[in-house]
Amino acid sequence: MKLAAVRRDFTFLKRLIAYIKPYKTRFLIGMIASIPLSALEGAAAYMLGPFADSIIQHHEYEKLMWLPPAVLVAGLLQGVLYYISEYCTTYVGNRITLDIRTDLFQKLTSMEYLYFKRTPSGDIITRYFNDPVQIQTTIVLVLHSFLLNTLQIVFLTTVLLLNNWLYALVCLLVISMIVIPIDQLSKKIRRLDHHSRQITAQVLNLLNDTVLGIREIKSYRLKPYVDKQYGRGMQRYFHASMNITKAEFTLRPILSMIGAVALALILAFGGYQVQNGQMSIGSLLSFALALMLLYRPIKAVGQISGKFQRIMAACERVYEKLDETPAMDESDETKQSVDRIETVAFDHVSFEYESNQPVLKDINLTFSAGTVVALVGPSGGGKSTLVDLIPRFMDPTQGRVLINGIDAKQVSVQSLRQHIAIVSQKPMAFSGTIRENVLLGRLEATEEEVWQALKGACLDDWVRDLPDGLDTQVTEGGGSLSGGQQQRLAIARAFLKDAPLLILDEATSALDNESERKVQQALFNLVQGRTVFIIAHRLSSTHAADQILVVQNGQITESGTHPELMAQEGIYQRLYTLQFRDEPEFSRS
Repeated sequence: MKLAAVRRDFTFLKRLIAYIKPYKTRFLIGMIASIPLSALEGAAAYMLGPFADSIIQHHEYEKLMWLPPAVLVAGLLQGVLYYISEYCTTYVGNRITLDIRTDLFQKLTSMEYLYFKRTPSGDIITRYFNDPVQIQTTIVLVLHSFLLNTLQIVFLTTVLLLNNWLYALVCLLVISMIVIPIDQLSKKIRRLDHHSRQITAQVLNLLNDTVLGIREIKSYRLKPYVDKQYGRGMQRYFHASMNITKAEFTLRPILSMIGAVALALILAFGGYQVQNGQMSIGSLLSFALALMLLYRPIKAVGQISGKFQRIMAACERVYEKLDETPAMDESDETKQSVDRIETVAFDHVSFEYESNQPVLKDINLTFSAGTVVALVGPSGGGKSTLVDLIPRFMDPTQGRVLINGIDAKQVSVQSLRQHIAIVSQKPMAFSGTIRENVLLGRLEATEEEVWQALKGACLDDWVRDLPDGLDTQVTEGGGSLSGGQQQRLAIARAFLKDAPLLILDEATSALDNESERKVQQALFNLVQGRTVFIIAHRLSSTHAADQILVVQNGQITESGTHPELMAQEGIYQRLYTLQFRDEPEFSRS
């Protein structure tokens, strides 16, 4: 088991080295600068012996005049080497963090739609943003500091051996006892860090839910409840962090005791040998100084060992995400392109979000270009899931979705989605200007086309009246816009994209009657010659649909035009009679 863990950590480091290669020059400079930087303390400890002996035994006090400039030169050299070493390795660490975060973000955006529905936002933030910082620590702390401190240990140990090899072996034997507690604590730290990350993700989930649900929290007076939940989460996070801290800092008293024992042995035996003329005072001072200087790098290596386990845990989580394969294949290398969507068909389609819990059951439908289809029915019946299969946000559990008679899995995803525009019930307004938000429909569009799209969405007059016009800033999540304005901004994107297939998921749900009447009339020009899927609770938008589908419990229970369904005593008629008959109609004539 232990060998397997070592192999796993070695694999992580090997993969990490691949990120270092583009910056190997700076990295090597930083590493090379560590060598003379590490040797300085060893050289100083070694030279102390003959220097002290020449002054004490031979009374060469004039050599003391060289001590101040030597200290100044050594300090300057140490400072320059330290700057070069730290700057280069930190630069490489920051670049690698940037590269890993970029790779993780690209992996994130390649994941299928269901991944985001199933993965808590806190886990995504922790895995994709926080963990790469630990990878940076690997470069700066482990690869650099470990090398620096290890070289110092080597140089200082050499000084000990040159002064008195027997005493050196005794001291090193005592100091080597630290390996046992380091090994045990490292395993414990890794387990504790994994637990801490889970708690962090839970706290981030709560924080995200609070920001998104602040309206409900305020209206239901949930502040005391949310505060209590957050307080509990932070208490758990505090205790988890303190457990890691206690495990890491446990090494300090152990190291102090071992260092004190080793130094006491040297002073005792060294003092005895000095009294008997078997060792000079300079050699004893040199040995004692080297041993005291050795304490710091050994302590640093011990602390690095503990933190290394946290870093390896972060590496494990990062590589787990980088190696994750999307459940749905969106690669386009061998796929067929779509020039135009002529037909959309569902061939015995069933779908499950969770095993043995079908959301759609054996759906068989065919639609031709230019068909306006309305999907109505109770919430949770499967309407949105049905249309989400068309742009391949997910694939059927059973059956096939056919585009122009071809299985959608064999069609280029980019080519397919290029021909589809979607306006959802809760559209997303991104941080940026109004112009930038509209241009998401087609980035290369001209300003005139942007204004035409805004006019089609009944937003042009409102935007012209704004002091900054198209350059008006939209805050995160569209907080500076009303619900209706966000809805029409999304509709403007759809106008600008001018796609042959439209999916309108409650596209007018947030509009007042006057705005809805304008948008419905504007949609008249947009739907000509296009396939349109309208998911509607407000049945005023279904009147002129070529086909109305009643979706209930994952099945199509009724199908027909508005007059045909109104003539039946079914779900559609019952739903329609519950709504006002004089709502604005979506007329195509």
